[in-house]
Amino acid sequence: MQPSSIDMEALSTISDPTLYPPGTVLLENARLNTGVGDGHLIRIPEPSSDPNDPLNWSKTRKYVNFGLISFYTFMIFVILDVGSVCWGDWVVEWGVTYSDLNNVFAANLTGLAVGCVFFVPLALKYGRRVIYVVSVLITFGMSVWMAEANGYASLLTANLFSGLSGAASEALVQMTVADVFFVHERATLNGVYLLMSAAGAYLGPVASGYIVDAQGWRWLYWWCAIGLGLSSVSMIFLYEDTKFLPAQLGISITPDTPDQDTKDGKVSTFGDVPTSTSQIQPVLPLKTYRQRLALVTITHGSLGGFLRHAYQPFIILFTFPVAAMIIVLYGALLAWLSILLASEPAIFNVPPYNFSANGVGLLFIPGFIGSLIGSIYGGPLSDWSILVLAKRNRGIYEPEMRLYLSLFPVLVGPAGVWLYGYSALEGMHWIVPCVGLAMNSFSVVAISDTTLTYLVDSYPEILGDLLVALAFVRNGLSAVAAFCFGPWVAALGYRNTLLSCGFLALATNLLVIPIIIWGKQLRIQSARRYARMAARQFNPRPT
Repeated sequence: MQPSSIDMEALSTISDPTLYPPGTVLLENARLNTGVGDGHLIRIPEPSSDPNDPLNWSKTRKYVNFGLISFYTFMIFVILDVGSVCWGDWVVEWGVTYSDLNNVFAANLTGLAVGCVFFVPLALKYGRRVIYVVSVLITFGMSVWMAEANGYASLLTANLFSGLSGAASEALVQMTVADVFFVHERATLNGVYLLMSAAGAYLGPVASGYIVDAQGWRWLYWWCAIGLGLSSVSMIFLYEDTKFLPAQLGISITPDTPDQDTKDGKVSTFGDVPTSTSQIQPVLPLKTYRQRLALVTITHGSLGGFLRHAYQPFIILFTFPVAAMIIVLYGALLAWLSILLASEPAIFNVPPYNFSANGVGLLFIPGFIGSLIGSIYGGPLSDWSILVLAKRNRGIYEPEMRLYLSLFPVLVGPAGVWLYGYSALEGMHWIVPCVGLAMNSFSVVAISDTTLTYLVDSYPEILGDLLVALAFVRNGLSAVAAFCFGPWVAALGYRNTLLSCGFLALATNLLVIPIIIWGKQLRIQSARRYARMAARQFNPRPT
């Protein structure tokens, strides 16, 4: 933020790291007429004077760009999750077991976990656009492979590679949101992302059930190929890279290593970190259509500065306690959800329910309804709540303010798991376990939205590394849960497995409480580490 954005009294307080640790910003200033929101809202981060800066794009241009990513996300999650409705057919056709097919699902999650380690550093070096394009094209090829799969081994391999290629949807979308939108808008856009991923994961199987019953399971993947083909064309000809390289006069300085003050530990907040010095031209032309659709946006720098993004995410996991807790919480939410999704065909394909592929697909509708409500609760409602709370706090926004809304879904989710597990295994009317599924999905999306945005707001200058760690842990935990699901059920049975899953979900959800209580203190303690890590980023955005 530039000094001109705030008054001198407020500026003098920013030098105190106990008041302004990483993530704490002045979001409202009653003495200023900014013309944004209620007239006193400060845009964080502050956009440059360059009209090509994504923060300066028109609303239409921003939303069209984000709409392309949303459709891409929807299709990625469709192909990742539609296979469950075919399990009954594959058991008969190929003579495999439900445990074998659960391993196919786990292979997909393994690909998602590993893929981000490669994709995010490449996106930092070569831009977001080329990664999105490569990702959607490879996933298109995998959908064709799955349509022609001739057995268990072929299907497992295709799912592994589709997970690797689809991993871009796990981290790059949040990077894009941070590139284009301001702090007070991010939860809403992250909510849209989570809703589109939920729509793919839940509504995709609903349609898939009808397709499998009417046309056979192979046509399920041909329809996925058609959708991914449309996404490929739209990304190639319409999607603009949101990576911003400012036009400069003079030499831009992007340090590969911290400067001496940082090494000596004298930098306590990111506002003091020397990232780049540049002079923006006062009058710059808009890029042409061809320039905006350049396949790569290369950042020049040393090979070491590029390669360290492959290991820095794992350093963050052990050196930033509040980030580690958020990452574990976020990953656990998806791990417990993956167990519920894996249990559905095994429970509802057999007596007393005897659902067809179509019936199993319809079971995903409650999950989408819960996700829709959760995306509103954790998105627009969260963005509104932080403005209210910041006003009450002299205009100062603390990221922990987002987490107050998470306390309600913290309890709703485990209750939904218990309701689903108990009612389904007791053979109750199908609507009762559906209510449990909706409750859990509401909780997963609401908590995911608030915690994900909390992470983005708290440590924005190391976002790429954070998102790699987040995606790796999230999908790693989900893969472990999927691989362990078969032995877990064999040892305890479905009822006790799902009931114990509910208790584990409650335990991990309760991590929200210590973050609310001690999150700011942990951010204060991490300020120097954050400054050093931010100075090591590959082309951090000038602030």
